[in-house]
Amino acid sequence: MRSRFNKRPIDSALIGDQLSIKVSSIARAIRTQLYGLSNNNLRMQAKLMFSALLLGAAPAAQAANYTWLGGNGNWSNSNWSVSGFPNAAASNVFIDGGNSINSAVNLDTSASIGTLNINAGDSLSLLNGTSLNVNGGLITNNGTMSLNASNATTTLLLTSDTTLTGTGKTVVSNSANNYIDSNPGAVRTLTIGNGYTVEGGGNLGAYSNQLKVVNQGTVLANAAGGMNVSVNDSNSTVGFNNSTGQIQVADGSSLHLAGGTISGGTVQSLGNSGLSGGGTYENLTLKGVFNLSGGGTYSNVTNTGTLALNNGSSIYTTGTITNNGTMSLNASNATTTLLLTGDTTLTGTGKTVVSNSANNYIDSNPGAVRTLTIGSGYTVEGGGNLGAYSNQLKVVNQGTVLANAAGGMNVSVNDSNSTVGFNNSTGQIQVADGSSLHLAGGTISGGTITGTGSASLTGGGTYKDLALAAGSLQVANGQSLNTSGTITNNGSFTDNGTISLANNSVMANNGTFNLANNASLNAASGTFVNNGTLNITGNGTTAINAVFNNTSNGIVNDNAGNLLLAGGGVSSGNFAGAGNLTFSGGNYTLEGATIKTSNVSLTGGNLDFNLADVGKSSANALQVNGNLNLAGASLDLQGITGLTTHTGEFFDLVNVQGSISGTFNGLAEGASVAVNGVNFNLTYHGGTGNQIELVSNYTPSSVNYSTATPSNVAYVTGVQSIDTSTPQTVNLKGLDVLAGSSYTLGVNDTLNLNNGNGTLNVLQGAVFSGNGIIEGNVINAGLVRIPIVALPQVQGGYIQVIAPPAPSAAAGTAPAPVVYSNPVVIGASTVVAFIPQPATTPTNPTAAPVLPQPVSFVPNAPIITIEAPIVQVQGTYAVDASLQVTGNYTQTATGNTRLYVDGNTGASQNFSNTGGDYSQLFVGKAVTLDGSLQIVLQPELFSQFGYTPKIGDTFDFIIGSGGITLASGFKEQTFIDQAALGLFSGLNISPFSSGIASDPDKLFQISNNLFSFALIDGNTVLEATLIEPLTLNNGPTPTPTPVPSAIWMVASGILGLGAFRKKFHAQSSMSAIS
Repeated sequence: MRSRFNKRPIDSALIGDQLSIKVSSIARAIRTQLYGLSNNNLRMQAKLMFSALLLGAAPAAQAANYTWLGGNGNWSNSNWSVSGFPNAAASNVFIDGGNSINSAVNLDTSASIGTLNINAGDSLSLLNGTSLNVNGGLITNNGTMSLNASNATTTLLLTSDTTLTGTGKTVVSNSANNYIDSNPGAVRTLTIGNGYTVEGGGNLGAYSNQLKVVNQGTVLANAAGGMNVSVNDSNSTVGFNNSTGQIQVADGSSLHLAGGTISGGTVQSLGNSGLSGGGTYENLTLKGVFNLSGGGTYSNVTNTGTLALNNGSSIYTTGTITNNGTMSLNASNATTTLLLTGDTTLTGTGKTVVSNSANNYIDSNPGAVRTLTIGSGYTVEGGGNLGAYSNQLKVVNQGTVLANAAGGMNVSVNDSNSTVGFNNSTGQIQVADGSSLHLAGGTISGGTITGTGSASLTGGGTYKDLALAAGSLQVANGQSLNTSGTITNNGSFTDNGTISLANNSVMANNGTFNLANNASLNAASGTFVNNGTLNITGNGTTAINAVFNNTSNGIVNDNAGNLLLAGGGVSSGNFAGAGNLTFSGGNYTLEGATIKTSNVSLTGGNLDFNLADVGKSSANALQVNGNLNLAGASLDLQGITGLTTHTGEFFDLVNVQGSISGTFNGLAEGASVAVNGVNFNLTYHGGTGNQIELVSNYTPSSVNYSTATPSNVAYVTGVQSIDTSTPQTVNLKGLDVLAGSSYTLGVNDTLNLNNGNGTLNVLQGAVFSGNGIIEGNVINAGLVRIPIVALPQVQGGYIQVIAPPAPSAAAGTAPAPVVYSNPVVIGASTVVAFIPQPATTPTNPTAAPVLPQPVSFVPNAPIITIEAPIVQVQGTYAVDASLQVTGNYTQTATGNTRLYVDGNTGASQNFSNTGGDYSQLFVGKAVTLDGSLQIVLQPELFSQFGYTPKIGDTFDFIIGSGGITLASGFKEQTFIDQAALGLFSGLNISPFSSGIASDPDKLFQISNNLFSFALIDGNTVLEATLIEPLTLNNGPTPTPTPVPSAIWMVASGILGLGAFRKKFHAQSSMSAIS
């Protein structure tokens, strides 16, 4: 072939020969190169090229393989297996192809390559200002690759999706000029393979912002300046998929997520590290100690370590934050925020701690209302602000919010969309001693608030439908508290300021509620319900300007000041203390309240009484232990509903220990008032003269006993006594002792009723003890303790009939019998007891007999004789004596004859006509018995009468000359009374109730069959024989104690009821009356 400068024609044959020679030369060269290649794949490529040449085809662009031939050097050096250095997209680079000499290659010039393979022990360093573009999609690094920028941009750029794999690592120096990113123009993915590590600082992304990362290995930020990550979240995939990898941040270093999302896997601090940037951490676990800043977003993140937002820091949250460690906000002088960009749930076993700074905020990010849910078992504690940054936060608390910072915790929530701002219905709020909860805005509703020590509640928001649990809380001095719905205090609550109740709301106190000096509780239509203790602790005026209901369990202690009740209400509870009580307005209803304060003033409004037919005794009245000033109040009785009254009843409205001044508006003494169709008179002088009462007079024209004159029929309410050492005469036209009242006439006194033409009416439930002289008629339906000559016919109640003593008889003559000649009817629910008296000789035969104390079975007491039939016994006929009835004796199925046993000696019906040691009933005509015969053993008196029980003892209890007939339902019963409990051995006893409310005996029934009963002597004697032993316990006979019925009646104002029948009982009881 000629040279291109030779212009001669070309010989084709020569050309063919020369071409053959040239091909042969190329083939030899290729073979030479082929045998020098160590990689089988490259050998195959060379063989293919060689075959192509032999076939005469033109070769495509060559994929050159560059192998570093060993040792240290620069990329641009001629130390490659191919002349020159790699700088083409198809160049595959090998450092150092397995050479036994470790190689360190410095990229000293920017280059573009295909794939990169670095052997173990070898390294590639990208020097300052250089760039390496990787086009082949694979970097296999079993050594070290590093980016070492200083003052110039140094980049590792991907022109296709690339995998970093191998056992080595990529080290990025501590310079912001280092970049690993996608080459500008397209989004590409860097996959960090399992076992591979990218570490250091610089930037992962942020050059073109078109990088995605799939991390299956480890990314370690350990440079002092931290590592910046900026990834691309396009194409519906996160920018940094960490689901099978891990990110680690060394102590003192930080991970700055400038953009995009890191999702999945773990992010772990290896000491005290930082997380920052505006990107998003989602669906991952944080471990170790992190300082959070830079406005990053945390979505569905789990924390097992410590997260701290230090002064001036800010983060955003959405989804569920599962905190099993500690998360804290630590502002000092700069705003520090945790802001919600979506509804967020705080859950886990850990807590969020907010430091004592007003610059800390947990709130919704401005722009939308969002909800923070505090999960069950989770705690948010400290101070700062919950809300108040954007004022667009709602809180659902299922766990605990604890205000324990010295400066308190400020809460400002959003009540929009028809829901309360802070739903606490399944959670609790706690306030520590010395701290406070300041509700600046919105509503806290439901659940409990608990405090300790001096914990306080303040703010202009509203507390609704919640409980103040055990512990102590207060409204601080000068502060206010707004409530709605029902607030229930179960602990100790102190109002030092002002509490305002919304319309129709309730403040219910079940614990201790303290109203301090000049404090107030205000409501236009709210109610304060005191079911516990209300203490008025100041010495000024404390006002309840709301409806105040003081229940039967409520106690109001007014220790020094003036309690002003201006809103009306209802009270059945008690007021106590040395202070004053003023009712100044509203309708106030009293249902048995006790006011033990110094003075009570009714200066306005209405005083209502809601007795509902239960006010028939002083126990149901308003009790005032001081003075009562009626200075302008009105009396409203329309609350008394369902009232059924009988003539002679009275209703105590107010009992006053001190004085009563003034009257109710328009109601003078004796004023007539109608209550639901029932007419009453109003008196301010009932009882002992200082009770305000409604009286349904037995005698319509009667007047109060305290104000009556001799021309009046008087009525008695409460307790009255004319029992003096000097004789007195009470002159009245008549006297009505009304139900629930008692009247005692002393032994030296005379009750003159219209010169003997008037009437003493003792109504059912009343007690008259008449040991003096009654000049007039007696009509009884209650308890009358009078001589037998005045025995009335009775229907209900209890009558104790005291037989007057007979004068001592001359020797050989019988005592004068006691005789009553009117027929006797003992109605159902009635107890009539006959009490004998011993014979005495009056020192002044013309004087009225002086009645001694009643005793049981006085020796030589005369037999009491009734020269009339006992027409019917429907109630209980108690005979503690020997009683003779000359007519018939009839007992119905509801009747009971009660006889007592102190010994075994019967009465003598001969010349002496004296009684024996046990009760006997002598009937001159026929006896018909239904109902029961009640035998009461009195072993406490056996020794007094020298009686020792033995089997075979007989007792002739009933003797009926006209015969005794026992009905089929008749039964005998045996009892002991309460005084005999424990005196017998071997008896089976049980408490017994006769069903008669006024029954004075407290009996215990014996189930043993002690007696056999038989009719003998032609059915004229009912005889009992003792068939079982009665064994008395050893030791001295105990002194009997008063029967409970007597004690109860005395406490109810029915004096003297216990003074009957038994010797020791009678002596102790009667001495209190006569």
